Amino acid sequence: MTTIWGQRKPNDLMVRVDDLDGAPALIIGHTQPGDWVEFPPGHPLGGSRSRIGSVAYSKCPKCGSGAMHYTLEADRQHVAECSKDCGFVWYEYKRTAV
Repeated sequence: MTTIWGQRKPNDLMVRVDDLDGAPALIIGHTQPGDWVEFPPGHPLGGSRSRIGSVAYSKCPKCGSGAMHYTLEADRQHVAECSKDCGFVWYEYKRTAV
């Protein structure tokens, strides 16, 4: 099995990629558990990749609007896809002492 990489903009359901033979292809659908993401430049893990472990809908950590939250397999790393103007919001879940 081969992983084909493409770039998806926030709230887009379609991604254009170049297939293995160089022909353009479209991938249509939401991001799902098992999909891969690449950490953006400027992030402490910038350039590294992680699988998505789970998906949930909740508030955007930046503006409070609705957002899809992707829990990544990389320890405590998450990304929210804001339904408004924040785009992708990368954050780390910090556990508090009990």
